Amino acid sequence: MHAFQVGATAHFLGSPIGAKAQSAEVIAQTPSEEGQPGYHVRCLGDGRIRHVRESELSAPLTQR
Repeated sequence: MHAFQVGATAHFLGSPIGAKAQSAEVIAQTPSEEGQPGYHVRCLGDGRIRHVRESELSAPLTQR
């Protein structure tokens, strides 16, 4: 079960910009991998689209 809906904003904890979490928008839900739901997110800081697992996202900041 996906905890984040498309359009939600969350913190991407696996951000390559360092230990600081980066805000990201969930743009798609993907099938579970290794028991965890997956997502495609667009990082708001650098605009890149990344594939992440639910464990790499923190609680949503806002829901649309």
